[in-house]
Amino acid sequence: MAESPEEKPQSVDKPQEPRKPESQIVVETTPPKEKKQKNTFSRATVLLLLFGAAAAFFPMVYIFLVPLALAATATALTSPVYKWILVKTRGKRFLASFLCCIGLIVLVLIPLYIFVQLIINQIMEIIPLAVPWVREFIQTWREQPLIQWFLNTPVGEYAFNKVNWETVGQTIFKNSAAAVSRVLNRTYAGVFGIAFDLLMSILLLFYFYIDGERIITGIKSVLPLKKSQKEMIIDRFVLISRATVLGTLIIGFIDGLLGGLTLLIFGVKGWLVWGFVMVILSILPVVGVSVVLIPIGIIQILIGNLWQGIGILATHFLVVGNADNLIRPRVVGSSARMHDVIILISTIGGLSLFGIMGFIIGPIIASFFFTALDIYKEEFCTQIGDGAECGALEENTIGKDKDI
Repeated sequence: MAESPEEKPQSVDKPQEPRKPESQIVVETTPPKEKKQKNTFSRATVLLLLFGAAAAFFPMVYIFLVPLALAATATALTSPVYKWILVKTRGKRFLASFLCCIGLIVLVLIPLYIFVQLIINQIMEIIPLAVPWVREFIQTWREQPLIQWFLNTPVGEYAFNKVNWETVGQTIFKNSAAAVSRVLNRTYAGVFGIAFDLLMSILLLFYFYIDGERIITGIKSVLPLKKSQKEMIIDRFVLISRATVLGTLIIGFIDGLLGGLTLLIFGVKGWLVWGFVMVILSILPVVGVSVVLIPIGIIQILIGNLWQGIGILATHFLVVGNADNLIRPRVVGSSARMHDVIILISTIGGLSLFGIMGFIIGPIIASFFFTALDIYKEEFCTQIGDGAECGALEENTIGKDKDI
């Protein structure tokens, strides 16, 4: 039996409001000028809050700037080792990070501590011998035929008879000993600070290994730059850290080792101390080991050790002097090198501002400056459309993008 139409459930529709004519529809809009003012005020408020928070936050983290820079640099240098250990440990980040930190302590920090102790002991042995050595040096020097001939000339007679060179030499060595003593006292007084920086660097390094990619992503997200410019900043930091800093350390160590062994072979006392001095001087590209080896070679000749002096000079010019030219291009690379003057200025400035760790932090800051300069140059040249001038300036950058 068919159902009647009355039995079907009927949907109850809500009463619809009568549609207003289009002429009566009111669209609520904000004037563009007022909307722009609101956006400007909102952005200004956000920037004010950001700068205020940064002004309060920066003094708290200021003492951690050196450990942060050291940890970031060490992460950039050793990330290939960490990734290799991470594969061997089947992706266990905490274990891989822990093994990397322990390896760094065992292979770098402990040998460095032993080396510094040996240098201090040798310095303390050399200082008491300074005055007798000056007397022996002056007496032996005056007995040389060339010096005897010079003493018979009017200039030589005036220079050596009117000046008490023994007193001058003793004064120089006494002042040098006092300077060394002050340096050692400052070093021991700053042991706590150095230990704190190293401890914090190791701790930060541990977490940088684990969360490094996340930190880099976070930094990129807050930089108001193009994607290519963000990549340029990160790539330049890694490139300069691995090439310039690591290359400087390797070259300085090799130059100091070769120079120290040269002095040891030819019987110069305090060869370990002089080797350490040459390591420090090799960090400065314009200075190098010549400041030590050439004067020592000349002094050996003047005091009668002719063959020792000639051997030191010959070894310097033939072996040690060429080691830098042979090793630096292979370790650093032409695309990653900053100009020698830039490295010299940034290294000395870093040492004066950040202490012994400044030889690492200084070049890193310089690389950031020149990277920012390249980004500015790119934007400026794009706006003015002067491609020819841009191309000419491109040659003076730290490294080209295609090399990165």
